[in-house]
Parts: sequence; C-alpha cells; structure tokens
Amino acid sequence: MPKGKTLFVSDFDDTLAQTDARVFVIRNGKRIPMSPEQYAVYQERPGDKFDFSEFNELKNPRPIIRFSKLLRAAVLDKKADKVVVLTARGHTRPVAQFLKMIGIKTGVSIAALGSSDPQKKADYIDKHIQRDGYDRVAFVDDSPKNIEAVRALQKKHPKVKILAHQATTGEHKPKKDTPSQQAKSQGLEYFGFGRYGKDGKVTHTVKDGKLQKVIKKN
Repeated sequence: MPKGKTLFVSDFDDTLAQTDARVFVIRNGKRIPMSPEQYAVYQERPGDKFDFSEFNELKNPRPIIRFSKLLRAAVLDKKADKVVVLTARGHTRPVAQFLKMIGIKTGVSIAALGSSDPQKKADYIDKHIQRDGYDRVAFVDDSPKNIEAVRALQKKHPKVKILAHQATTGEHKPKKDTPSQQAKSQGLEYFGFGRYGKDGKVTHTVKDGKLQKVIKKN
C-alpha cells in the first residue's frame, strides 16, 4: 500500500505563542483593545472596524510549550510531508523571527493571509488537499470559528482524515520554566527578538526555546 501524505498546519497567535500584540475594535469613535484570545471568540457587530497594526511586529513573544514542541517534532522528526504556520497576520516576518527564536530555521512554510476570515484558512487547506493530494491533515488553532471551518472540509473530502484540534485557554497558560518567566524572575528587561538584559545591555538570549546567558568573546 502506498504511503499517504500528511499536511500539518498550525495557527500562530495564542497557539504557538502569546505576544503583547492587540486587536483594536473601532466602534462609535472608540478604540477597544482585545487580546488575540478575546478576538478569537468575538462576534462582529455592524459598523465595527478593526486595527491589526500591532501584529506587524513580534511583541514580547512567549512560546506556548505544548504546541511549539509539537511543531518542532513535526519538522525534526519528519512526521509530516509539509509543515505550515498559517496566520491571519499580514506579514510572515514576525512568525519567522519567532521560529528562529525557538530553534527552527528550515522546514516550515509560513502563510500570512492578512485576514481573520475563518474560510480563508479552510480554503488554504482545501487547495492543498486538491492540488497536492494530502490524505491526512492535522490542524491546530485557538479559534473555534477556524476549527469549525476546517472541520467542514470533511464533507467535501470524505476520504481525507482531517484532525482539527482547538488549543484551549488552559493550554495557553505559560509554564514557570518558560524563558519569559525565567527572565522575569531574574529581573531582566525584554529588548525584543528573544533578547533580555539590564541597564540597556543584552545579557541573555533565547535559543532553542531556552534562556541562555550571552558569552562575551575576547
């Protein structure tokens, strides 16, 4: 029997990582900030406008250990024929910076949809099933709307095994041994791009998901 093809797709915000980026809902002239977790379950109201500009940068990223490890395993252990980070963000750069921070430099495609429409993620996966012949799909996302849209593909592709897992709030809680928590306990300031330090000097960096002290070269 020929070997099947597996596609592994993961969301980014509140699935692989938590950041300080917020969505702003503009309603009646007011700007209402929301975390990605809040926005994932937000029901849009008539007249709402949205500002996603903070997602153009990677703001204070904290890996969500369970799914970061799952992504690393999919890449390093070659558990999938293609691994994709599928984000609603409009730019791939912040995701690429995060992947490098946790030790993943190759083996992952990044698709930035520039849209929070759940159907866009379903369409992306649908296109790959039809074009490339994947018969197994694993999808991880914190948004119930995105999960529902991808699960609906099962009716269109009854012979494809589609596993869509919703990353729940409990799974998002950072562990005490995350780099962010370690740095905080040492009184270090975050300088961006996985760098921490004191008095304006970088003393620690995050490498392979771990906080490590910078060794000065003579």
